[in-house]
Amino acid sequence: MTTTPQDDELTDRLHRATEPIHSQVDPDDLVRLGRAAVRRRRGRTVAAALSVAVLAVGVGGGAALFAGQDGRHDSTQAADQRSAVPSSVAPSTFAPNTSAPTAASPSCTISTAGPGSRSPAHDKTLASYRAILVAHLDPGGQHLGNVDNVQGSDDGCTTIYGLGTKLGWSSPGVSGLGVVQIEVNRGWRDSQIHLAHDGWQPAATVPAGAVRAFVLDYDGGLAVAVTRPDGITVALDVNSLFANNSTVPTSGMNFTVDQLLLTAADPGFQLP
Repeated sequence: MTTTPQDDELTDRLHRATEPIHSQVDPDDLVRLGRAAVRRRRGRTVAAALSVAVLAVGVGGGAALFAGQDGRHDSTQAADQRSAVPSSVAPSTFAPNTSAPTAASPSCTISTAGPGSRSPAHDKTLASYRAILVAHLDPGGQHLGNVDNVQGSDDGCTTIYGLGTKLGWSSPGVSGLGVVQIEVNRGWRDSQIHLAHDGWQPAATVPAGAVRAFVLDYDGGLAVAVTRPDGITVALDVNSLFANNSTVPTSGMNFTVDQLLLTAADPGFQLP
């Protein structure tokens, strides 16, 4: 087979291309070069991280410096942060109930003398109660004693729920002491005279000016109560023995149910 010089050159190149490649670098040197390259990459990574940290510190310090220069303080920033906290995790603050003044609320003026103490306002109101009782039960002014005690309840502020008194009843020349208790309350349920007795019954007749009336005839005494359209309840309790002040009952307290109901229904009984 006849070949040309061009064929010989091509064959020689093909032989060289298929020969194994022999590295001129020792394998140990290759390992050392690889480790050095890894160390260089790690060094560049650490340097980059340090640069970022230094930059962050610089920015934070600059912000703090500028914040100090423009008059803003940490307390303002803290307040801003607190305002961003969801209400579900924010500290709870309970405001006073404004629907009903309490002793701690600005709208409440504490009375130095509660219903259980004597005060000019209570004295005036209780004196009016006594005058009504005298007009209905003792027109001659011979039996009913003076006001010397106060019965009642309030909210510890300015609202009086109930006010009343116990008045002695005596007769000239007769031993013993009876009692006439009067109470004006904002409701029948909380009336002290109501709570003092069991067995109340609706009255057979309801006096004018009342929407409900109750009566109780018990051993030694007679009690009635009327409730007006505004909810005010006036209760009367008469007993032949003033147990707080005497051990001897009196006589002559022969009041009727209708007489006491008419007295309790007097519109003059009001709370201060």
